[in-house]
Amino acid sequence: MPQDYQTRIPQFDSTGAINAQQHIDRMHDFCDLHEVDENDLKLRLFAQSLGGEVRKWFKNLAAGSIVDLATLHLSFLNRWETKKSPLHILNEYKNLKRVPNETIEEYCDRFDKVYHAIRATIKPPPGLALIHFQEGFDVGMAYQLRVRDPTTLEDMQENALKVEANLLAKKAKTKHEKKKSEEPSSSSSTDYKIDILLRIVEKLMDRIGITGRAPPRENKTGKIQNPNFRRNQPQIRQRDPKGPD
Repeated sequence: MPQDYQTRIPQFDSTGAINAQQHIDRMHDFCDLHEVDENDLKLRLFAQSLGGEVRKWFKNLAAGSIVDLATLHLSFLNRWETKKSPLHILNEYKNLKRVPNETIEEYCDRFDKVYHAIRATIKPPPGLALIHFQEGFDVGMAYQLRVRDPTTLEDMQENALKVEANLLAKKAKTKHEKKKSEEPSSSSSTDYKIDILLRIVEKLMDRIGITGRAPPRENKTGKIQNPNFRRNQPQIRQRDPKGPD
């Protein structure tokens, strides 16, 4: 068991929305998850899951009255399971519908628990239960179940699981194809890369055209040649050897 398993144990104090039978089911799932197979350990874990008034009830049980896990579950249900009138259970059956985010398996389990809890004298026959089960789904799912024409409730529930699996597979395929169609094809991706490359080459050619011009020819003497240099110099008159007049 994990070191912090105590914090993971589902709790029951009779004040929440979870009823006694649902708590037993949750503890079964908890033990399966943590691979707890010993009944003595399951019994101890179940006792640790009780709180509030329920824990007080457990501690006040007569010594030796709980010999195994099944006995504890029976005593627990007899004391803490909500007693419903037959008409209340029948009304709950009539309102059975699959709720949002509920799996087919969860709906089947809930339907079976309510249906089998109805008193035999007022229990709807299996044929009506089969029809009522499919009415608990949306129109599309109900049609898929109806066209398969099952003969028993068990067959219809098995068909419902298969239909759900097919619908999920179809949705996944459609989503994959849509995503694939939105991705650019390999040819268009190649064209895009070529276009980018051409733009880079064009920019490079422009730079070469600007900076690659031949520079002005340099003066080998290193002196600045100014064509107006002599023109702008003052004229020096040659001295007449005879002297001034």
